[in-house]
Amino acid sequence: MSRQSRNPFLRLPVCEGNDVIQRLIHADHILEISENDERSCNIELVNGKIYLVEFDLKTMELLLNQAFGHELARPSRDL
Repeated sequence: MSRQSRNPFLRLPVCEGNDVIQRLIHADHILEISENDERSCNIELVNGKIYLVEFDLKTMELLLNQAFGHELARPSRDL
């Protein structure tokens, strides 16, 4: 039986000005994730910084679940 080890760091494509750079963000430091548009989302960290990330909410869900090794996040669905 293989055991998945937890890797709490996410390498995310973050917009800075007109550039998209890869930034390493610790998953434990994410306070809130909100949709910006259908292809990007805003990530707020516990230190107050907010990043625009070029991933949609579904991709962020998968990355967080992988980082924690179990289902942790699921974007809310319209009822």
